[in-house]
Amino acid sequence: MSQDTPYLLRMEMIKLAQQRASEKFHAEWNAAANKAAIINENAQFLTEVPTYPTSDMLLEEANKFKSFVDKG
Repeated sequence: MSQDTPYLLRMEMIKLAQQRASEKFHAEWNAAANKAAIINENAQFLTEVPTYPTSDMLLEEANKFKSFVDKG
């Protein structure tokens, strides 16, 4: 990665943040679906729905990764 431009590094940080946020969202979604199924075997909907990550959330996460990389 040392030959990447700062722009490519930033893009990689955003991609990593998106991937982590997506994995977290799907894990929370599955947990909510399982909880709903346990409470009501005939559950047709989820009562506790996680929110999908916003652009601001992704940029915040990407900045955390970038700060870590910048320290190295």
